[in-house]
Amino acid sequence: MNRNANQYSELFYHCVQVLNDYTENVSEEIFLDEYFQANKVPNEAFVSTVLFDCIRHSTLLKTITDIFYGTDGVNIRKSEKNIYKVLSYLIFFQLDTIQFKLLRGFINSVHLNRVHQFLKFLINEKHLETIEKQCMKVYDEEYMNGKIGGVIKTYLPDLRGILLDLTDAVEGRTAAREIPESTKTKPFNLTAPKPRTVSIPKIVR
Repeated sequence: MNRNANQYSELFYHCVQVLNDYTENVSEEIFLDEYFQANKVPNEAFVSTVLFDCIRHSTLLKTITDIFYGTDGVNIRKSEKNIYKVLSYLIFFQLDTIQFKLLRGFINSVHLNRVHQFLKFLINEKHLETIEKQCMKVYDEEYMNGKIGGVIKTYLPDLRGILLDLTDAVEGRTAAREIPESTKTKPFNLTAPKPRTVSIPKIVR
């Protein structure tokens, strides 16, 4: 991860790093207090929400990354797993709040070929079906249809637009593509994502 890639890279670094460093030996609140005292963090509220929600939705995020590492990401270092957990969390839980300028900034902080592999995996219909199938062993169908299916249905053109840009960069393409209106970046104001706005999924027993 490149902490100096763009204006959002440092923030993304801390979103990932708190997941790397956190252990269940202490509460999230105590851990974050100590982390913020030891590190200069651009937006503490944002990083706090990311940690809280990634822990809260850990089963879903782990399922996504495990499938990625078992398929397209088989050659990617396991030590980078939390990078893809944070990206998955932002895509499936917070896109309405953060929009695409921040997401692009975060994506552009990650090694080009690896993040290209991940996004290509994430919007692949076959892999999405596998993710939904595995998650429905734990969550109910209504929740999964709304979370995975709903987000992809709403934002697929925009995510494809980002993937096209990454593909161009990987292939060294310099000619500009014609970008559909729905994929153009919207104005963005950096605030903390809406804390815990997503309903708690119903666990299948």
